[in-house]
Amino acid sequence: MKWTIIVINHRRGGNFSHSFTFTGSHDQKVAFEQAKDLLEKPHGDNKDFFYDVIAIVAGDHPVYNPSMDS
Repeated sequence: MKWTIIVINHRRGGNFSHSFTFTGSHDQKVAFEQAKDLLEKPHGDNKDFFYDVIAIVAGDHPVYNPSMDS
């Protein structure tokens, strides 16, 4: 099943980082874990990991990130 993933960056105050789509399990809970596994993990002794999946939506959808400053 195709999923759209929304990712935040904790280094930028928990703001939107990026989105991506992937084909994963039909089970939403399993797909959520699969999406988290697709994020780049810290290397070696670097424990700083600032990305987190916050939502998955069934299907391939555009994700908009309007500026909240205006």
